[in-house]
Amino acid sequence: MGVNASLLMQDLRKYNGKRCMPSKKLVTFPESRLKTAGSIVTCFSAMPYVSGISVPSAEDKRWIVDTHFMPYDDTQLISSVGVFRFRQGMTPVNIQHMINGLLIQWNITDDLKFTPVRGTSSTSYPQISLHPNGKHIGYINSNVTIINPSSKHKLHRRMDIKHLNFRNMSISPNGFYIASIARSSYYFELVVSLVDPSSLVDRDPYSTMGYLGSSMSDIASVNLHRICPGFMGTRLYTEKAEVVWSPDSQYIAVTSSMGMLLIVKRSVNNDVTKIIPGILDYNCQKLANERTGDFDPRFGHQTFTFALRDDTICTYDLDTDDFTEVLTVECIETLESVTNLKYNVAGTVLAIGTSEMLIHIHDSDTFQLLYSLDGKSQGSMSVQRHPDNNEYPSLLRMSFSHTGNQLCTSNTDGIVRIWQLKPYINLQHMCRTAIQKHVRADRLVQLPLPPKLIFFILQWPLP
Repeated sequence: MGVNASLLMQDLRKYNGKRCMPSKKLVTFPESRLKTAGSIVTCFSAMPYVSGISVPSAEDKRWIVDTHFMPYDDTQLISSVGVFRFRQGMTPVNIQHMINGLLIQWNITDDLKFTPVRGTSSTSYPQISLHPNGKHIGYINSNVTIINPSSKHKLHRRMDIKHLNFRNMSISPNGFYIASIARSSYYFELVVSLVDPSSLVDRDPYSTMGYLGSSMSDIASVNLHRICPGFMGTRLYTEKAEVVWSPDSQYIAVTSSMGMLLIVKRSVNNDVTKIIPGILDYNCQKLANERTGDFDPRFGHQTFTFALRDDTICTYDLDTDDFTEVLTVECIETLESVTNLKYNVAGTVLAIGTSEMLIHIHDSDTFQLLYSLDGKSQGSMSVQRHPDNNEYPSLLRMSFSHTGNQLCTSNTDGIVRIWQLKPYINLQHMCRTAIQKHVRADRLVQLPLPPKLIFFILQWPLP
């Protein structure tokens, strides 16, 4: 079943700038698990014992873990995990007897339960992107893939003659697009694919429909070196790049471990045009790494926030072309540096992670430091230094719960930690949460309320 382009374009014109909403009510974090703000609620190994899968020691290996809260459900996590051996000056090697990229569903109610999603694996570093409908999960196997863990129904990107080696992918907030990074030799390519919404309807798990990849077709592709000269890797193949969608699904930021950052716009004809070629080039500055950039979710696409290698946090205004340094993270240790940056769902706070296992929580408006989370002072759940190099494991990913009261982190020690944050005391926020708990997300737009209030409840950026 192919994509009906004419019908899809009508839908896209209607829904552009808005977000896909799940057909369920908000499920909040269980009260029985709540702890004092600033402490770890629970921690667990990202790869539990699964029949037929052995769990290696992490002493001489590095875990690559990507973990996220599911949309509109603060009791569910999804993770993808793999174990690699890193060699000096050589390409990392995946541990052969591990299933690299295995997806695991976690239920964190009263008892921690997990369910491996059989038949999932990755040929790249484990990485996932959640579809905003709350049902489907995107990941990279040998190709860009979307799966419904409940029905095991899969969609694959349509294959082409180039046979690209995909490294990262992200599903747009409106659910219609997938942006992915592929690598061929030294070059990185940005590929934008269109997803037919009708193909995401639940089907018989034994049906072959959707397995042919015909419901996910490429609409744009661009060599990043051509629009941003120097956006290239080396023969070691260790360089990384990630894609970040703007909240209105109109812009795509490409971040990289090489220190380069660029933002492109998806045009009316669904082509990709250069809008900001290498923001940092003319300042002779470099992005801290590929995990230190994020769009402010309170705006459609206006503000992109990122960290530099000198630990300076900057914002870029896409509408006015203003580049502003907003704060410098005070790193106490000599080798401490910023490693992660992430907004919460509502955009009220900005989390900044460092290499010394500190996570600083800042106010999004003033960028004032509100408080810090210290991973070194959590008793038996503390992050431990590696015995060989005396360094802390790298912080790979941060994910906020929908309410913003919990933060999930995953590190190269293979441990997933859930932090209790200080609650956001605001009457409007509390009323919005109460409404989301009693009305299905996809029906919130039907409430008899003023449009501005509807946008606030939906947590959509104002048009």
